[in-house]
Amino acid sequence: MPRPPPHRPPRRPATTTPAASPAPAPAPAPATAASRAAAAAFQAALRGALAGARRVAVVGVGSDLRGDDAAGLRVAGRLAAWAARTGTRRLAAFVGGAAPENFTGEILRFAPDLVVLVDAAHLGRAPGELGLVAPEDVRGLAFSTHMLPVPILLDYLTASCGCRTLVVGIQVGRKDVLAPLTPAVARGVRRLAAALQAAVEAAAPPPSRSAPPPAPPAPHPAPQHDGGPRHVA
Repeated sequence: MPRPPPHRPPRRPATTTPAASPAPAPAPAPATAASRAAAAAFQAALRGALAGARRVAVVGVGSDLRGDDAAGLRVAGRLAAWAARTGTRRLAAFVGGAAPENFTGEILRFAPDLVVLVDAAHLGRAPGELGLVAPEDVRGLAFSTHMLPVPILLDYLTASCGCRTLVVGIQVGRKDVLAPLTPAVARGVRRLAAALQAAVEAAAPPPSRSAPPPAPPAPHPAPQHDGGPRHVA
């Protein structure tokens, strides 16, 4: 008589543990009251500095090859596109690169009564924060101007066209070779471009179309870089 097959318990269906879903990316921290107050104070100071200015030249300085060092160039590029789009006669923007002194002829032909130089700087603040720097204080800051020291360029423009000058620094985060702008500095670029647009629009009515802009005084010889230090000390 055949032996019955051995009893085998029924197999339980295989179960799998569901994979854990990835943790959501942390939301950006909301702006603190202190940062909002600092931004409002900067915008008010910028409007005050541009008050009464009928023609404003913005000169962006920096290098496209060194991360946040391109911040000034990005601001000037945005403003140049805005000026071309709106047809404004109140503002001209110059992407000065590492040698902004090469644009002094174009700046003088524009005949500004205010020149705003924008550059990445070490302000001792969080990356992307903005700061107005009086010309007399420029010598004490480390700017990223690459060829001609900032004070020499500003002195030349003032002597050549009688304009006021202003420096706006954007605190750098990093300047790695071929790196993009850090997110904080990119936000600072957008904030500064928007603030300059608003300040220029609020500064003064445009010059009369019936009269050309006043001719600038005879320019002094353009300054030459002597191969000395590339940073303001």
